[in-house]
Amino acid sequence: MKKRSVWCLVVLPLAIVSCNKDDDNAKAIESGSVVGMWQYTTAEAVSGSDTTVILTEIITGCSAENRFEMAADQTFHFVFYENDASDEDQDCIIRQETTGTYSYDAGTKIIAFSRNGTVVESWRLQSVTADRLRIIENDDRDYNNDGILDKEISVLARVP
Repeated sequence: MKKRSVWCLVVLPLAIVSCNKDDDNAKAIESGSVVGMWQYTTAEAVSGSDTTVILTEIITGCSAENRFEMAADQTFHFVFYENDASDEDQDCIIRQETTGTYSYDAGTKIIAFSRNGTVVESWRLQSVTADRLRIIENDDRDYNNDGILDKEISVLARVP
């Protein structure tokens, strides 16, 4: 019986540490949760050679009003805005609302959005923190002409 108790005291903590180590990669992307309300703040071009930000564009106008909500029950609700051309003040009006379900694969860092069982869009995440979600939009353009493809990143902020 003593041997069994000693074994449990020695092996069980090692098993727990091993499981925690396996989860390190998932936790790196999950340091914040994708659950919540998000909005676009900036678009960036990031160097493929050294990850420096080459170009930053602040999202303004009606595009800055777009909202992306991902709920804990894996449903989503997106609201997209545009300028009202008939309004002299150029107020933003809802152009489109989309709802459905989403799934998140921490291994591939992909969020897949589905409507009626069909994937309609996927986001490849660079990182998730408590207040920022960084989406890799493209990685097929060389912004700084160094011969290495750069990444286009959309940065979303968590809406309180």
